[in-house]
Amino acid sequence: MKPFDLTPDPRVLLALTHTAMKPIDALCELVDNAIDSLWTPGFETNGSREINIDLPTIGELNSGTGAIRVADNGPGMGAESAEKALTAGYSGKNAYDRLGMFGMGLNIATGKFARATRLITATKNAEAAILVNVDLWQLMRQKHYQVQPEEIDRSGYFRKGESGTIIELSEWWDAGSVNRDFPKKLVQLGPGKIREALGRRYATLLRGDGPNPAIKIFVKGESCTPFEHCVWGKDRFVTKGSSRYHALKPFNEVLWTQTRCIECDQPVEGSVCPEDETHEVRPVEERVRGWIGVQRYDDLSHFGVDLIRNGRAIRILEKAAFFTFTNEAGEESVDYPVDSTYGRIVGEVHLDHVRVDFAKQDFNRTTPEWQRAVEYLRGKSSLKARSQGADENHSPVMEIFRGYRRVREFGFGDMYMGVREPNEEKASRIGRDVEEEFYKKFLDREDGYYDDAKWWEKVEEASAPPDMGAEECPECQYQNHPSAEVCGGCGALLLSKKCANPDCGKEIPRSAQACDHCGKSQIPEGPWKCGVCGHKNNPPDAEECRKCGKPKGAVNSFAKEILLANSSADGSLSEQRLEILLPDGSKSEVFRLETRIAKLRSEGISLPSVVFTDMSERKLLVFLDKEHPMFSSLQLRLEHAVAAEAAAFIRSETAGIMSGAYRDQHNLLSLQGKVLDKYWRAQLLDSPQEIQQSIRALLEDVCAKMAETMNDIAEDVFNNMSSHEKAAMVRNMEEAGVDISQMDKLKESGNFMLYVPPETVISVFREYPERFFDRKVWMPPWNIPGGLPEENVRDVQKRIKDSYLNSLEDVVRFLRSRNPQQVFSRRAKLSLQVLRREMVD
Repeated sequence: MKPFDLTPDPRVLLALTHTAMKPIDALCELVDNAIDSLWTPGFETNGSREINIDLPTIGELNSGTGAIRVADNGPGMGAESAEKALTAGYSGKNAYDRLGMFGMGLNIATGKFARATRLITATKNAEAAILVNVDLWQLMRQKHYQVQPEEIDRSGYFRKGESGTIIELSEWWDAGSVNRDFPKKLVQLGPGKIREALGRRYATLLRGDGPNPAIKIFVKGESCTPFEHCVWGKDRFVTKGSSRYHALKPFNEVLWTQTRCIECDQPVEGSVCPEDETHEVRPVEERVRGWIGVQRYDDLSHFGVDLIRNGRAIRILEKAAFFTFTNEAGEESVDYPVDSTYGRIVGEVHLDHVRVDFAKQDFNRTTPEWQRAVEYLRGKSSLKARSQGADENHSPVMEIFRGYRRVREFGFGDMYMGVREPNEEKASRIGRDVEEEFYKKFLDREDGYYDDAKWWEKVEEASAPPDMGAEECPECQYQNHPSAEVCGGCGALLLSKKCANPDCGKEIPRSAQACDHCGKSQIPEGPWKCGVCGHKNNPPDAEECRKCGKPKGAVNSFAKEILLANSSADGSLSEQRLEILLPDGSKSEVFRLETRIAKLRSEGISLPSVVFTDMSERKLLVFLDKEHPMFSSLQLRLEHAVAAEAAAFIRSETAGIMSGAYRDQHNLLSLQGKVLDKYWRAQLLDSPQEIQQSIRALLEDVCAKMAETMNDIAEDVFNNMSSHEKAAMVRNMEEAGVDISQMDKLKESGNFMLYVPPETVISVFREYPERFFDRKVWMPPWNIPGGLPEENVRDVQKRIKDSYLNSLEDVVRFLRSRNPQQVFSRRAKLSLQVLRREMVD
């Protein structure tokens, strides 16, 4: 067998091993080549197509032993194919259907891990296996790039009638090499994390989606589970105005077909490659397939679109390509998320025809193929309603965005889980702890959680009419007061405890001083512990606590167990993983913050908050009474109170480790500010600039509603505008890139109202208030049924009009203010909340 010639100069290959790459990406390069083998045209297997990965231990790495092995049960290779697989720069044919596009990829990946690469391969009918050793140091010493393959006994690697390829990496780099710790970083991830990463990147391939057969990947003997997005089903939808928007948008479109040389990747006019007429030429479809959908929960980072090429996710949760818009002047603006930093639009998009960089970190975004695909997926315009071309944008991303851009109305309105507390008119957000529990059950594929049935029940509950607080008896359905211990209809126990007599053990009312069944006193005998202050009282017959004076048997209303039973979770003020950046640049330890709303009043005592800390579980439990004067009268925000408790928790853990200049910066107010900025910035909107930005967004939405619902009076609105208002409108159009020569069409359709200045909004509201209510712009009714005298109806309408007009004038006045005082900011913010609260989404 002749030597393999792996030219170029060995120093070139050694230099390639210095290419920046993550260990998991290098491992994926080896997996890619194994996948290509398993997808060889005409290859048939009796069982599943498998890739097995074995890793060394940390101890083996430290001692210079062990190996990384990636083995597949594909068709194997003959001598010629094995030579090409190891040749730097060889790309092979048909780059569009394969993952291992660049021959350099395998060389770089193996060289990052180790000096020595062993390739062992055998075809089904070969009598012997082929072994090739590639030692980079040996190649450098011999100063040429030839290696000698060997024929070896196949029985040690492949059974009779079986085929496959094994890549084995060993001879770890010495101390001083830039790649010395590269294999250790991979191994330190642990088999579980590696399986999770591979299950994420090759999810569609492991599931068997697409034209190629499914494969299985094993890491140290355990299979990788394909990742699945937790999204609402395709039959779920929301209604916005007269439009229905389904939560899942599938697509499969061919955007273009071009003729290309498969070997040198050149566009071809005709049927012959201009570089070499012997090269294969074929049509290449620019097919974009997949889906855009809505996650069942929102998240700070877990949203965006997975971009996949031939089964491997090249970009995970891509945001910039779809949610950031760049105008003709090169200015960028973020279209999504809206109102907060949490998002829930996700998707999986296959772009098999778009080339990627040699390290497979990203697609080539300068190619026409990429640009055509992105234009199809998100359209040419910004996603914002008043942007130029938005009304003509019907792309998959835009259609989902129109229905699910915000989460304001928990329940059917925005398709989000919520809870409706007694006496509350509107539902509040479901607790993040509940979401976490649901998601764990989704991962375990439990019925109702893997599908969306149980999630939908919480949407329905949030949309149900408000419960006014009655407690329904489970026996007779009698409506009792929430504090009732015994049902007033049938006498069943609603709030109970077990009799203190172990021989009795019957259930009795929670406040009972004696058992109705055995007569046993429920007040403990002997020295008794005060349920309020915890003091142990002696003698036993003392009727009052000697420390706090509370009667024997009194219960501490602020005890953790009692507060848990009589409170409700507030998901908007809770965080599963709270951490901030400390003054010295390090991160605080992660802890869980759970906030619950309760009435913290008992026997003349009223508290704004009660806090419990559990260091073993790293949990901070905060109870807030939102009706306490600190919140209702002094206007302290709940977010500020929660952030203060979180800051105190963080400082108690970290105060001792701060030194020097950092100690002065490590104060409670600074820490509180960091918590607020990271987790509740969008809700607070305290700076004038942020309030003004929110006002602009509100007015954009109002203008969009006007353009939708008032086109029949568009001509009157236009004619009544002053020259000053028309000039401002034209400036807005020019900034949005609107063609002013199309003004007649804009007048006819009413779309000019997308660009009118705030003053016009106010003047139209004054003239046509009835066009803004009855769920046109705002929810409140204008035409009031019920046969009331006309005079009474006019009075009600005037109050409604005046209330909204005052709020509109407040926000517009604030928008024009350059240096507003704090009291002015507070008033504008309240007016903004009034206008937003009842706005039709």
